[in-house]
This record gives sequence, C-alpha cells and structure tokens, in this order.
Amino acid sequence: MKERINLLKELAHIRDWFKNNDWKINKFVLGEWEESDPRWQDYLAQRAEKRARQDIINYILNGGN
Repeated sequence: MKERINLLKELAHIRDWFKNNDWKINKFVLGEWEESDPRWQDYLAQRAEKRARQDIINYILNGGN
C-alpha cells in the first residue's frame, strides 16, 4: 500500500511538471526558440524522462496491463 501511495505521489509530481512546462512548446512552435536552443533541448530531454517514468508508473498501478 505504501508503494502505491508513493507511486501516486510521484505521478502527481510528473503531472505538475507537465502543467508547469507546457508553455515551452509554444516557444518552439511560435519560432521563439530554435531547434538547437539549449532550453528546448533540455525540455525535450526532461520530458522524455518524465514521460517514460509516467508510463512505467501507470503500468505498475494498472497491474501490468
């Protein structure tokens, strides 16, 4: 039960990160940030990590289905 609670908390933190960083997509789409901009590259790297972890947590919480 404690593991489930910790996973749910981690999932909430990941969702908060997505909410707090979604504006960065607009910077890129509107052309304010170039593909090579370090801020954009950092965002993409962090997003990939968060998304992968989110998928793992959802898999565990859903009983491996």
